[in-house]
Amino acid sequence: MNNFTRQCAWCSQTFTTSIHNKIYCSRKCLDRKKDLRRRERTNTPTYFLMVCQSCKQQFVSRRKNQIYCTGACSDYYREQRRKENEAGRWKAAQRPLWKARIYYRDKGICQLCQKPIDLTIAYPNPMSYSIDHKIPRSQGGSHNQSNLQATHLICNTKRGNKPIDN
Repeated sequence: MNNFTRQCAWCSQTFTTSIHNKIYCSRKCLDRKKDLRRRERTNTPTYFLMVCQSCKQQFVSRRKNQIYCTGACSDYYREQRRKENEAGRWKAAQRPLWKARIYYRDKGICQLCQKPIDLTIAYPNPMSYSIDHKIPRSQGGSHNQSNLQATHLICNTKRGNKPIDN
C-alpha cells in the first residue's frame, strides 16, 4: 500500500496518508474549512434581476425562481386566471352544442385526413369523432369555434400540439 505525503490545505501542516486524494490532515481542519465556506455563502447574498410575470416590470430578487415582484402581483395574476376559468374560456363542457356545430360546419369530414367521420363510432376507437385546435392551446390558441375543427381521434393524436401549416 502506498503512503502519500501531503500538506494540509487548511493548516499547512505536513502529514502522511494512504488515501491519494486526501487534502486535510484531520477532521477538525475539514470542518473548519466547511464552516468558513458556510459563513462566506451566508455573508455574500446573490441577487438576480427578474421580470415580473404579472406586471412585466423588472425587479431584484434573492431567489432564482421568483416570478412575481410582490405578493399583490401574484394575487392579481391568480385572480385573473380564476376569472378566465370561471368565464369558461377553458371549459368545453359549458358549450354542449359545439361538437355538433363544428361537425356540421365541417360537413362531417376530418380536416386533417379529408375522410368522412362516422358519429356511430364511440370514443376509444381511433376513428371516433374528436375536436382539434388549429392553433394549440399550449401555444396560445383560444377555445372558440374559429380555432376548432372536426377530426378523427387518431389524426388529432398524431398531430399533437403542432400548429397547422398554411
